[in-house]
Amino acid sequence: MKTFLSFASSLALTASLLIATTGCDRLTDIQPEPVSTGQARLGGFDLSNGGFDPALFASKIEARLTGRVPGFGYRIIVNGQPYLNGASGGGRARYAIDAPELAYTANTRQDVASSAKFVTALTVLRILERNGKNSSELVWPYLPTYFKVHPDFKKLRFVDLLSHTSGIVNYANAGTQNGELNDVQDTVEDGIQLSEFNTSGYDYENMNYGICRVIVPYLIGKLENPGLLSLLKQMESEYAPLNDFLASGFRHYVQHEVMKPAGLVSWNQVDFQPWGSSVSLLTKFYPNNITTVPGSDDPSNYLNSGAGGLVISANELAQVVAAARAGKIVSASTYKVMKAGKIGMHQLGFDDSIIGNHGSYAHKNGLTSNISSVVMDFQGKPGNESAVNVQLVITANMGGSDAGRPGVWAALFDQSWK
Repeated sequence: MKTFLSFASSLALTASLLIATTGCDRLTDIQPEPVSTGQARLGGFDLSNGGFDPALFASKIEARLTGRVPGFGYRIIVNGQPYLNGASGGGRARYAIDAPELAYTANTRQDVASSAKFVTALTVLRILERNGKNSSELVWPYLPTYFKVHPDFKKLRFVDLLSHTSGIVNYANAGTQNGELNDVQDTVEDGIQLSEFNTSGYDYENMNYGICRVIVPYLIGKLENPGLLSLLKQMESEYAPLNDFLASGFRHYVQHEVMKPAGLVSWNQVDFQPWGSSVSLLTKFYPNNITTVPGSDDPSNYLNSGAGGLVISANELAQVVAAARAGKIVSASTYKVMKAGKIGMHQLGFDDSIIGNHGSYAHKNGLTSNISSVVMDFQGKPGNESAVNVQLVITANMGGSDAGRPGVWAALFDQSWK
């Protein structure tokens, strides 16, 4: 634990709230995704001449998950139009043993684990792009100024963090491996694995995105808001207020930079802890689909967000993916960079792409002991990417299930064409 001096933190926090609530919603160079005239049909999902059948895909999703997880929700979006299939879900968000019993639908909110990385990447890249920068920007100038940055860490760019090719060592304790401020400091100050970094070796570390959680308010401060930067520097003399403010700031900018332009009705409430319902109506998480086993609650991930912990519904997260595809969050060129990845291999905010019968299917998943989720963006073949414009998000309140396995959904997507 690093040591910090004391100061009038309450005054600083009061001032910080005034600065942090300033909107940063202007867009530059945002080009929409071309409207598809290909086989993924527009309004009404007309299949008279063949094409992707969202009803068939929905039936395959439900058949695959019903009875295999406690509860699940999903949303399919085709060319910007949500496909509505009843509840678009099944099973229970809460079993009767955790009364009140609740059905699980596309609007059920839960922690989506590592699928949150897709949102974090969008947040970072949008801020960089708006200020004439890109993923090749060096990371270290946007860290807290009291960090004693290791010389090797100074080589890292945002593309290295977002693609998990930074070579960083996650020094965090097991319970805070998503990036508490002290753990981020240790990672920044204690060196990287140079051999891994020099070869662009892929090493999936939550800390890559935990660092981004700390950096986002500093990005805004350095690039757009000198008053905020000044306040952050003042707060660096006391750990707890700074840690809390960085977490609050990250949440604020996720809301303003991603959720708002995505058009979410509750964009200013989205959080990294349970929100939107009373405690008795929140999703429970289960080790299996045995209805007599009580579930567990979702803890707050407010102080170690970035790599995970985002609480959101399948319907809301699918809106985010569709908005990103449509150029409403970052430009089409930046979104293309996210999918292309570093050296054409390691994607940013996504895990990888699956080459299917109809094109390339970018995906990001989240799998823990009690969470399964997946984010997918299906596009057409090279040279005709806009011919397929379908997004899918699935969430489930049980870990290790097919709900978090993109290969399953890529195969079923290919089987859902007529």
